[in-house]
Amino acid sequence: KHPMSLVSAGQGLLKSLPSTGVVWSFCYGSKVMETKMSANSQLDVIVVVEDDLIEDWHQENLERNSEHYSHLNRVLGPKGVKIIQDIAPGLFFHPFIKVPTISDVTFKYGVTSRLNLENDLKNWSNLYLAGRLHKPVKPIFPFSDLVEPETPDSIKLAMSDNFFSAVVTAVILSEEQFSESELYTKIISLSYTGDVRMGVAENPNKVNNILNGSAENFQAFREIYLPRVQKLESEGFLSLKNQDGKIILNKLKQDASLTQYLPPLLSGAKNSQTSPEISTFIAQKISETNKTYSTIQSIKGVQTAGMSKSLLYGLQKLKKKWTGKKSSE
Repeated sequence: KHPMSLVSAGQGLLKSLPSTGVVWSFCYGSKVMETKMSANSQLDVIVVVEDDLIEDWHQENLERNSEHYSHLNRVLGPKGVKIIQDIAPGLFFHPFIKVPTISDVTFKYGVTSRLNLENDLKNWSNLYLAGRLHKPVKPIFPFSDLVEPETPDSIKLAMSDNFFSAVVTAVILSEEQFSESELYTKIISLSYTGDVRMGVAENPNKVNNILNGSAENFQAFREIYLPRVQKLESEGFLSLKNQDGKIILNKLKQDASLTQYLPPLLSGAKNSQTSPEISTFIAQKISETNKTYSTIQSIKGVQTAGMSKSLLYGLQKLKKKWTGKKSSE
């Protein structure tokens, strides 16, 4: 039996869900670089729905896939589910979902609204979706087997803002001289600094796995970020040189000159003058933000999934952390 492709698995999930109001969807996480799904793996998917159709979407999903909702949420109905979803960071997750047509993949899918996604990408209002989208993702659309799904323009623009914010933030947090690889590691780390799950249950090698899991991973980061690094070079903020096949970057200006490009969450950095002050402010702000919203999402997770599913999810994460620790020893 051949392993299923990641896109086919993602499409299989989407075909089992309502299409009402769905504007975009994507697979995310360390799996997205793997073209084939390994047996018994989990695929993480986000479904983006137009704001005014969220309730309709849940109504239809409750009718079609009532087992995806805990008993309490079935009782609350689509209105109640929408209220819970709207609590920042604005997602409603369904973990441990099985799709009858796809035997050996388990899904975890989150539903969010288009405005919530775009707002976080542009402003880093809670960094929850923005952080996941600092890393390469795989767009999927239910019935587009033949064409690459088209990302809506407003989401494309917001994603571009998010990538540029990530580069600028990572450059400010870097030393005077740093490698391309160190820059991408910093970018990946932005969404984990202060995340409560990293302390308790995530795999400690996660950052390294995301960047160096395969040559494709590194290439995917380069495709997103190198043009944005070159933009900073052309504007005189950085110099790039090739050293033994590696790209080395040097800062040419004070960090204070870059703060104008930071997203609204970090705009307070403009009040600091020295590089250490700016870096400290940014690191603290990101850490606080990640901590706040990862905590809220974990609490929401217990409510949305029900106690037994959340416990199972937590134990799986701990197992990943344990095997990650052992492999790094």
